[in-house]
Amino acid sequence: MGFNFLLSVSQVLIPLVTMPYITRALTPEGMGKVSFFDALSYYLVVIAEMGITIYGIRAVAAIKSNKALLRTTVSELLLLHIVFNLLIVVLYTIAAYFLWHNVEDERLFTFSLAFVLANCFTCEWYFYGTEDFKFISIRTLVIRLAGVACIFLLVKQPPDYYIYYAIIAFSGVATYVWNFITLLRREGFTLKGLNPIKHLRKLWVTWLISMVYSVPLFLDTVFLRMTSASVFVGYYATALKMVRTGTSVITDSFLVFFPRVVALSENKDSEQLREKLLYNLQFILLLAIPAGVGLFLLADDFTSVFFGTAFAPVVFNLKILALFPLLKSVSLYYSNPVLLARHKEKIFLKNLIASTGFFIVAAFVLSTRYNDTGMCIALLLAELLLIILNGIQIHKHFSDVPLMNVSIVYEAVGASLLFVPVIWAIQQILEPGVVRLIISIATCVLVFAASLWWLGRSALIVKAKQLLSKKQL
Repeated sequence: MGFNFLLSVSQVLIPLVTMPYITRALTPEGMGKVSFFDALSYYLVVIAEMGITIYGIRAVAAIKSNKALLRTTVSELLLLHIVFNLLIVVLYTIAAYFLWHNVEDERLFTFSLAFVLANCFTCEWYFYGTEDFKFISIRTLVIRLAGVACIFLLVKQPPDYYIYYAIIAFSGVATYVWNFITLLRREGFTLKGLNPIKHLRKLWVTWLISMVYSVPLFLDTVFLRMTSASVFVGYYATALKMVRTGTSVITDSFLVFFPRVVALSENKDSEQLREKLLYNLQFILLLAIPAGVGLFLLADDFTSVFFGTAFAPVVFNLKILALFPLLKSVSLYYSNPVLLARHKEKIFLKNLIASTGFFIVAAFVLSTRYNDTGMCIALLLAELLLIILNGIQIHKHFSDVPLMNVSIVYEAVGASLLFVPVIWAIQQILEPGVVRLIISIATCVLVFAASLWWLGRSALIVKAKQLLSKKQL
């Protein structure tokens, strides 16, 4: 948990350093072009991975103590992924050949193709399944820091947007190659006695889940580019990147809990399973609610500090997306540790198809009229619909699973409302800028933490107090 939290924090802190620089070095139009190819590349990667990510984590977590079976399973999944990924690369190249006149920049396409090709070697699911969060954290931190150095050294002016995307793409390539080399050293790779076809029967559901789930995740910018200009894609992508980066600190906890929840579910340990789920639910509520309130109240300061005057329209998008951390966190809680961990993929897939279909319609209708703002609204509505549909099914099949903790919601909302007078007072004293933003965030964090400690009703706070008292004794 500690390594994963360190990784999540770095995922927030690094963009805090690079984003102000990038948004001032590049234009909204350049950012829009990069966001388009970045989103398209990642969606192709999702198609190519065949749903192996969730399936692989679950499979590895269940058999990691059996070295022989683990090696065979890993080899089978790698072989499937390599073959299908190469097929996607060929189809991508053919499509680009016939649609070359629509490619805005040949350099961006080349980097995109390299990223998709290197995806042959991805095997992140193995490291999450074996719960090797130390390796994941060290590898990711090294590559991220190298990427930051390259950004500051090489990206200087608006025409350098293609260099910025090259850094993004080859950071991904480095991750894939490092993963593959490490996996080969640990488990090796064999073609003897493999039967990869047997996994296809189970993979198709998680594959469809990955493809459908990734439509609002990656194709939102593609849809927006179809209805609006690149500059609106830049506004939308910039705002959403900040919000998603902050939300990842919360949602990454599911990757830590998922293998353990699978093990508890397989062992029929319902009491410990419910306790783990309750901790996970309280964790996301106590982080997502104050994060959303703080984002709404500090949207103007965030925009002026991180994006500059060229991205002024981002303010309204940030205010709308202030609900995203809570909706996304609850949505992932209902899906990953509850439905998917308990082998209810088909139920989740049906709900996901319904919410994604709604998103596609809402995205085109709203973005045609309201551009980037319309896409923000469509995204939130789709997440809310998915929460409702999944909640109904969980209540039907798993009555013992905590769907919501109303007392913790009241506690988190009440503590977060204290941000209003705190931020207002700071804004009366200090001028807009980095100092005011840092002081506002730090003060709100302290006020929220003190409020929770004083109330002390959540299981997480009670446990923290118990551990502290034991150490004092």
